[in-house]
Amino acid sequence: MNERKNKKPVMIGLCLLAVLLIGVGLALFFIFNDKDKEDVPPTTNGGEQQRTSDFPEIAPNGYIVYFNPETGQVGTEADYNANTGASDTGNTSGFMKWYVFNDDGGDRVNLLLDHNTTATVQWGSNPDSPDGKPDILMNQLAKDVAGWTNEVKTTARLISANEVALVMGISDFDSALEDMESHALELYGHGWLYDRTSVESQEWGAINNSEPSGNMLGYWTSSYEFSRSDWLDGTVVYFTSAWAVWSVATLGSVDAEESDNVYGIRPAISILRTKL
Repeated sequence: MNERKNKKPVMIGLCLLAVLLIGVGLALFFIFNDKDKEDVPPTTNGGEQQRTSDFPEIAPNGYIVYFNPETGQVGTEADYNANTGASDTGNTSGFMKWYVFNDDGGDRVNLLLDHNTTATVQWGSNPDSPDGKPDILMNQLAKDVAGWTNEVKTTARLISANEVALVMGISDFDSALEDMESHALELYGHGWLYDRTSVESQEWGAINNSEPSGNMLGYWTSSYEFSRSDWLDGTVVYFTSAWAVWSVATLGSVDAEESDNVYGIRPAISILRTKL
């Protein structure tokens, strides 16, 4: 009987020790498990690693992004530098330099390429007619972005004159209501807007000159105005005036028919903020 009594405290002690060891083991498990979770990069819903960066909540105009539209990937300046000829007129591939414009903090971020993908292009097949739409221009844009991902090329477009004006802080600008024949807007202080538009664009405040590209002096915007004039002799004349960004630090209107060999294509796109 005494022997049983002596064994009872020993058994209780062993049980308490076992409980203590189990508790310590569980505590260590949860501590190290949480640490492992902290070391795993955040993921998207698809399980892919999500890129983390210091991209601003609202990026200023002209903020640089290095982006490859063929893969949909955001890169670094080193990726851009490794892409020989990345900013040459006509280049549409690899990591290229893009500028943020008119960011409002929403789900998508607007980007403007730093060079023309086509040096110069005709506005349309019938610029001075009732059907004076930029058909040739838009067809060439589609060709320029054909190798980009579907997600990117579905957003590819030309920046509008109103958007350029908004960059300059003019929120009430309306290209449809302006005097297309005389109105022009100076772009000084925003050299990235007309970066690489001519071999002498730096003289007008651009960031870089372009390599020689024929008669290129800027790029078309998406904004234009169609007008009709009825002369006294009964003749009806149609005009298409289009807005373009000029290498001389100006947003201005031009005669679409007479500017075929001067202005080119500079794509704008929008990408998801979560990529940045």
